[in-house]
Amino acid sequence: MTVTEERLVLQLPEERVVTEKAETFYEKLKGLRFRSSGKMFFDLGKVARTMVDTVFVYDDLYLYFLDEDMTVVERKCLPPNRFYTPETGYRFLLESFEDLNLEEGDEVNVELPGLSGFAVAQHG
Repeated sequence: MTVTEERLVLQLPEERVVTEKAETFYEKLKGLRFRSSGKMFFDLGKVARTMVDTVFVYDDLYLYFLDEDMTVVERKCLPPNRFYTPETGYRFLLESFEDLNLEEGDEVNVELPGLSGFAVAQHG
């Protein structure tokens, strides 16, 4: 659980999941390090191409990069102790130890203060 213990509900094309929300600098820096389960949602506040790493992450980590419209623009399964910079800019990041079956073009609906009304659509 994060320091603020805030959770979000995300509606994905095939399921509804509960994630932790990384809000503070420390929570964003730590992410899912030193854990073996969980999901975490990050809001960068603006579109960026920030590098992600899996140092001190002990299992594969599924990364879903979303644009400002909450559309998946890139996905990556990153093994432990690796660094990755996405090819596309993103505003939101969803990390999970489980494959959430999200594909590029899928839209996510998130229940988060300040963000609402995003449609849920399935790619394909």
